[in-house]
Amino acid sequence: MLMKKILLPLMVAAGLFSLVNSASAANYPESQFETNNYQENMYGAVKYISSLSADDFKNFPQAQVESGDMPILMKAEVGFVQGNLAVAGEGYYLLAKAYNDPRFITKAIYCYQTIGNQAALARFNELVEMLEKVAPDSNQARLYAIPVDLSQGKVGDAKEMLRKVMNANSGHQRDILLTIATLLSSKNYVLDNPSVPEFGDYVNDKYSEYPEARLVSIIADSLVAAPSSKNTSADQASKDLLSSMTYIRKNYPAWELPVFWSSGILVNENESELLYNLISQDMAQRVNPSPGIENLYVAVLLKLDRLQDADKYIETSAAYKDGDGNMLINEGIVEYKKGNSAEAIKYFKQAVAKGYGLDETVNFAIGAVDLSTNNTKEAIKYFEEAMHGNPSLMPMAGIGVVQSYLATNNYVAADKFIESMAVLSGNVNKAQILTTKMSIFNDFKQYAYAYKIGSANASKYMKDSKFLYQYASAAALSGNTAKAISLYKIYIKMEPKDPAGYNDYAYLLSEKGTQYKQAIELAQKAYELAPTDPAVLDTLGWAYYQDKQYNQAVTYLSKAYSATYNDEIGKHLQKALIAVGDTNGADNMSFAKAQDNTQNVPQQLADQAVLMLLYYQFGADVSADK
Repeated sequence: MLMKKILLPLMVAAGLFSLVNSASAANYPESQFETNNYQENMYGAVKYISSLSADDFKNFPQAQVESGDMPILMKAEVGFVQGNLAVAGEGYYLLAKAYNDPRFITKAIYCYQTIGNQAALARFNELVEMLEKVAPDSNQARLYAIPVDLSQGKVGDAKEMLRKVMNANSGHQRDILLTIATLLSSKNYVLDNPSVPEFGDYVNDKYSEYPEARLVSIIADSLVAAPSSKNTSADQASKDLLSSMTYIRKNYPAWELPVFWSSGILVNENESELLYNLISQDMAQRVNPSPGIENLYVAVLLKLDRLQDADKYIETSAAYKDGDGNMLINEGIVEYKKGNSAEAIKYFKQAVAKGYGLDETVNFAIGAVDLSTNNTKEAIKYFEEAMHGNPSLMPMAGIGVVQSYLATNNYVAADKFIESMAVLSGNVNKAQILTTKMSIFNDFKQYAYAYKIGSANASKYMKDSKFLYQYASAAALSGNTAKAISLYKIYIKMEPKDPAGYNDYAYLLSEKGTQYKQAIELAQKAYELAPTDPAVLDTLGWAYYQDKQYNQAVTYLSKAYSATYNDEIGKHLQKALIAVGDTNGADNMSFAKAQDNTQNVPQQLADQAVLMLLYYQFGADVSADK
């Protein structure tokens, strides 16, 4: 393989709010539960939750990192600051294993918990166990132990851990309960057993003076609930969830977080029937639902593909009749989902005219939908408005502008636009500008034009390695194999430590030539430099396959596929499995229907633009169930 909003912000910080505790639920001022006030309290709790680590480990000797491990620490710290949690997590994990310092362990836990995919799960659980051994009496270890215990059915242990944490954090019990709710809803645990609602009921009974105890119970029920299920526990959890929501609405009518949070879990669990029952019940119990709740209701109808019901609700709502921008956006999204692009654009434009532009994402959506209907002149106009109004949209809107020009084969205009954007971003060096152009045209599969740029400027810029690499890629992708081989030979001499050159050269030989032994040698060199890169693993495995070394091929292709689940890699693996006689393994693999991605780019961009609006309006992808 070639190398090459909002569920309300509350959802993100649900375990991080600092709330004033009171001896009686009746004494909590109602204003405290209003969304804005919950958000305003977020920063104080961040400080408190962070202080738990400092207090937990203040008497624990800090690791003296050896000089040989300092590069690992520096790389991890830089990755953490830059938000590259995969790099940071790997570094902290290695340091945690080497020094058993709980500071490194908790940082690694944070990284892998935030990453949240299946690949991070095993390492995450390993780190939690490590923390429990190193600092068993720490608040952090006890908090993380609760969902782990529940996933293993150890309800009694989970209760004891909670008791200890609650006793140790007097005055901050509500913060602790919110944190527990956050941990329970994390994707890092498998919490689909009766232990979870049992624990939720316990928390709600034991700590009933705190509203967040009911929230923990709601989260627990949401995780397990399945209405009309043969599983008695799941069916009861569904009934308890609806009952708890009624309690919240009666006693804390301004508190919207529970319904948002529960809905988010039910969306992820694909519990559509219960999701509809929950939000319908909530709407029936409200006299004047907030825009956020109305958005959620429309989102659920979209999720269930009940477009006519969504349309009817919007058009009969008081807000829509008053020309409210929020409802105009909702109507535009519904019309787009119904396939009425012109109507969607009409409503989006009306919303913008009302001053409801959602940080220019509405203009971006207008441009994208225009592009999908071949109205390229209007598309360029709205993409540029979005770019100028919100610089963060520049990359995606810029793609829209380039695609609009390419849709009419106006390569010259696309070329000039890319150059202007490159200059605007600070790439004033001519070689950098040309490299950017080739990279973008390669990405858009305009390989011949990218190769034309490289050929026209090769005499001046062949000594620039980045220019050379993009030129070689364009040559390979445009079918100029002999030229590509000559360019890759120059590149690997110029950049002998870059795995991409060896990898791409090897893949080219594997695909277009018969020099499979040479391809294996080149791929092995790339593997030495980047042993975990899926593209390198795929290339090495494919070279082995072409050389009929099928067992070796399966080894590397399996690693590449398990890291990415990429269809192209999967098809390579499937062929290798067949070659070694594993027909069952090959038959069990399935792939998406092949599509011409070049032709679908405008539609994909429109779908992405509307998806962005969905996140702004509803806080989640509410694409209909298929």
